[in-house]
Amino acid sequence: NIPFYRFFQRPEDLVWINAGAIHWVQAKGWCNNIAWNTGPMTHAQYVKAYERYEWNKLKGVKSIVPMNHLSWNLARYAKIYDGQLVKEIRHCLEGTLNNCKAIKEKLQKEGLQI
Repeated sequence: NIPFYRFFQRPEDLVWINAGAIHWVQAKGWCNNIAWNTGPMTHAQYVKAYERYEWNKLKGVKSIVPMNHLSWNLARYAKIYDGQLVKEIRHCLEGTLNNCKAIKEKLQKEGLQI
């Protein structure tokens, strides 16, 4: 009983679906596929996106949204006034730094010069 959406897209049609919706878009005839993954810059949206990113990593699926890169760019360029969102982004960034530190320590332990 999982909802599934199937669309027949005609010329000049726009298909807009919500986050996490299982979907299939099929063009009637020739098409040029362009997809934008958009979402509101809110705490809830960020958490959903990051959870999906982590799930994809566990399952060996390449994520279409590079969350670590996005997070560093948000921290660098965006003016964010949502305190919860700032906290989540900071948590992600700390994780990337800790990962870099662990990799560096492992390489040094193996005697590789960095």
